Amino acid sequence: SGAEGGIRTLVSAMRKHRESFGVQSSVWAVLMNLASSGDDVRAKIAAEGVIEEVILEMRAHRETAKLQSIGCSCLAWFGGYGNLGVKIGAEGGIKAVISAIRQHCELFQRFEVQEEGCDALRVLASNAENCRKIGVEGGIEAVMTAMRRQGESENMQVRGCLALLKLVKNPDNLGKIQQRKGAEKMVKGAMKKHATSRLVNKFAGALLQLMDSKP
Repeated sequence: SGAEGGIRTLVSAMRKHRESFGVQSSVWAVLMNLASSGDDVRAKIAAEGVIEEVILEMRAHRETAKLQSIGCSCLAWFGGYGNLGVKIGAEGGIKAVISAIRQHCELFQRFEVQEEGCDALRVLASNAENCRKIGVEGGIEAVMTAMRRQGESENMQVRGCLALLKLVKNPDNLGKIQQRKGAEKMVKGAMKKHATSRLVNKFAGALLQLMDSKP
């Protein structure tokens, strides 16, 4: 069909211009837009190997903050549909996202990587096996480190808390957060620093309640 041909053309351009961030980001944006039109289109895009390509590019260009940000956004976009989240986890997408958060945790101007990464982990954690993997591969520590280092960013605190709220549905993950030194102080600090933010206080408060529960 015409749609399939268009998808193949886009994927072909993506593969042909691996070194061009401009081409990659443009193609990813178009594919995400196409994916919003329905499950059948999303399935066709996934069948063309787009998820694998995105993960491959993220591995190859770890230093490029903008590519990592868009890559995380793309994985979050596809990860919320059907079994695509499972596919992303199986293809190494979780490791790619955690690596992106860690790689760009130092510089404030790169906080968008951490925000998009937290969103991706939140979406992928909807699957129980992915949720477990994120905990095992250091996702909890990555999110909490990003929240601590970007304490001034209200958006980062909201997205970080949302990711952690999803991750603590796994008992082992909840235990890790409860045992992490300084975790409670960090969450309370976020609430104090962003006292006028309804969202920070709502989600951080919910997280504190879970952290105070018995394992």
